[in-house]
Amino acid sequence: MLTYSVHQSIAKSQKAEDFADFVRKEMANFDDDWDKVDHIETTFTGILTANGVSEAGRKEHARKQICEKIEPILDRVPAQYRPTVNVALMLESNGKFIEFAL
Repeated sequence: MLTYSVHQSIAKSQKAEDFADFVRKEMANFDDDWDKVDHIETTFTGILTANGVSEAGRKEHARKQICEKIEPILDRVPAQYRPTVNVALMLESNGKFIEFAL
């Protein structure tokens, strides 16, 4: 399961809010790869193959895959308006969930 939140970079800035909304809308398209949880618009379930010999290795591989999906979206936003994306990810049979920010 993957859930995320997007936070605009500058409080009370319309441009920052618009770019954060852009990132949210782009990330909503992840439903092409995973299933969006009904009534929780920023949560997805699905299959993510995470390779590694240890729990930490599998979590790092999963984190890298998620970053590879989000970073191209963030790269389309001017640096001064780039929002922060907080992610929580839980892998089946792999211990505690992981959290990270981009």
